[in-house]
Amino acid sequence: MTIRGAVLDVDGTVLRGSDPIPGADEGLATLADAGVDRLFCSNNPTKEPAAYAERFARAGFAVDPEEVLTS
Repeated sequence: MTIRGAVLDVDGTVLRGSDPIPGADEGLATLADAGVDRLFCSNNPTKEPAAYAERFARAGFAVDPEEVLTS
């Protein structure tokens, strides 16, 4: 089986506030090394994907706004 993509929850899975969850960096690096596309999801409709990309950047992660889906 080939895994082409991963859907990741933002809050409590990758980030807590603007801080990375322990191990998130290793998990995201593993996905990148395997060539797996990422989709970060949030059920918070008050923030635009660009705001999430900025939040990820503050935590040290490069995430494109197009990789973020909010409710």
